[in-house]
Amino acid sequence: MDESDDSSPQPLVGGRSTEGIVRIGGMVHRPMTAHFPFVRDLLRHLETVGFTGAPRYRGVDQEGRAVLTYVEGWVPHGTEPGAWTDEQLRHAACLLRAFHDATAGNALAGDDEVVCHNDYAPWNTVFVADLPTAMIDFDDVQPGPRVRDVAYAIWCWLSLGTAAVGIREQARRIALMCDAYGLGDRHLLAPQLAMRQREILAQHTRNGWGDRARIVAAEITWWQAHAADVLG
Repeated sequence: MDESDDSSPQPLVGGRSTEGIVRIGGMVHRPMTAHFPFVRDLLRHLETVGFTGAPRYRGVDQEGRAVLTYVEGWVPHGTEPGAWTDEQLRHAACLLRAFHDATAGNALAGDDEVVCHNDYAPWNTVFVADLPTAMIDFDDVQPGPRVRDVAYAIWCWLSLGTAAVGIREQARRIALMCDAYGLGDRHLLAPQLAMRQREILAQHTRNGWGDRARIVAAEITWWQAHAADVLG
């Protein structure tokens, strides 16, 4: 992402499913969904408590799109399995922990532990100086347990289910991310990750995304076979 003062709309490609997002100058204009009032309140809360790893909400434009500040940096796409260094994985886990801590005990979390991002993956993360620095694409945020987000993040950041990274190495990297986040019992990941995989598979199937669905189905098979091995 290069800084620009151009006032003409520039399409942005962060995320994997949200369309119609453009950058105009230093702001991002994105279509609003019925869920956006919750997102707006969350972004306002994050700004109030000083969480720096998210864009700021700045109102609604004349076309009825939400206006958010543009977070400078780069968003990865199409990275190879195992591409992330230990330092990058630690920063990713710590960013998620900081986000959760910023929402814990707030009315937005309701009776749950925190507000979950629910799509915290490399493609929804802005890197600065080669390190994960900010989250984007809050369309799926909902109250939930911390481990729900941790499980999904580990699935996506570690590309679980690919033969390109060995079982022992995946076990080490899972432990690294759990330690960086502060998750004491890694075995809590097993049912949560399985549940998220089923949810994503159902979503891809509903949307007619056959190629993605087949990938997720293969990753489900891998997790069923190797969860006990990588969790210790």
